[in-house]
Amino acid sequence: MSDDAPTHRVRVPTRVDFAGGWTDVRDFCATDPGGGATLSCAITQAVEGSAFWRSGRFELLMHADLPADNHLGSSSSAGVAYLRLSRAVAGKQPAEPVDLAERAYRLAELVGEKGGKQDHYAAALGGVLHLRFGPEETPAQVHRIDLPVDRLRELERAVTLCYAAAEEDVSSGGSHSDVWERFNVGEPGLVDTLRALRETVAPARTALEAGDWERLGALTRENRELARRLDPGTVTPGQDRVFAAAGKAGAFGGKPCGAGGGGCLLLVGPPDRRAAIEEAARSAGATVMSFRVADRHAEPFS
Repeated sequence: MSDDAPTHRVRVPTRVDFAGGWTDVRDFCATDPGGGATLSCAITQAVEGSAFWRSGRFELLMHADLPADNHLGSSSSAGVAYLRLSRAVAGKQPAEPVDLAERAYRLAELVGEKGGKQDHYAAALGGVLHLRFGPEETPAQVHRIDLPVDRLRELERAVTLCYAAAEEDVSSGGSHSDVWERFNVGEPGLVDTLRALRETVAPARTALEAGDWERLGALTRENRELARRLDPGTVTPGQDRVFAAAGKAGAFGGKPCGAGGGGCLLLVGPPDRRAAIEEAARSAGATVMSFRVADRHAEPFS
């Protein structure tokens, strides 16, 4: 067996999230009667993992052509890739996608990552997902949104994905820890803000399915301001400049991806204004990133 050729390879999607972020964290979803909910979409910006046989042992390597602070859930995608490769190396059949997502979430907990479950589900299942979260030991309720092909292509034109580096080193893990420390000591207002985030998910799904980009954009903007209430650092000054410039170019709204604090953001606007929105984002200092919806989950490739 060659030391240079990989024995197994896997490609795992990342995601963009439209609504409900933060409510998938167990501190909230396992304790609030309404649980948590998110609306997200797996995308073709992927993490690629390879298993090599070298010097009598296996080595697992991960690669992603993404900035380190991307906030697209790439660390969760890497966890899913690791588990897929580990099973393949051991000669086992792939785990069922929901089981794979749950295992990847628990792996992240073991290595000290603070966060929710939605990223692992997007990586393991692919597609457009409406997820509901409850008690910690219970898998998420998965509602896969099967959009017609023409609606998927319209979604890809309506959503602009950008990268705007943070002005200082801000990690989503640090932001998560601060918010949940305040939540667990009962800081007034946090529960209401999280519930308000959860309540944006159902109307965001309705808007997405209908191709109502103005409504979806408004709901992403609402999510952005609610997240800012949780922690002002979730939206950086640089991101605010991008949102303002894109709004003048016709964007209906937008939000930071993931926990925010720099990194990627999405903008929602009329598909026929895509070029103008992209140019406005660039003029405000952002890098525009191409993407497609990833209908397929973590999968092997050669």
